[in-house]
Amino acid sequence: MVATVAEVTADVANEKATQKVKATEKKEATQKKTVENKAKEQENRDKILPQLRLLMEDFVSGRKRIEDFVMFPVQTPKDIIKCYYSQKPKGWTKMSKQELHEVIVKACNDTKAVTAI
Repeated sequence: MVATVAEVTADVANEKATQKVKATEKKEATQKKTVENKAKEQENRDKILPQLRLLMEDFVSGRKRIEDFVMFPVQTPKDIIKCYYSQKPKGWTKMSKQELHEVIVKACNDTKAVTAI
């Protein structure tokens, strides 16, 4: 009977150790994936940002009306919000074109106000 209690105790200890190893491996994999995703996002941002700067130059300076953003496809306003203004409003990936336009107008006006000061 004493031998079986010792065996059960050893099995429980082995199981706990195995669970700790699995948890550590899962945590490391998650951290690695997060780093990879951030690197991929930064690479994409570095690629898109020069194009967005050229596009936004006319709107920020006032040569084009901010209302003209409506003519762009949905992905362009998303890129502007994410890359140019470095914002990620809650639910921004599921916003309609009009909601995205409103966020860009607000961000553009905020930028103009800061620049004027």
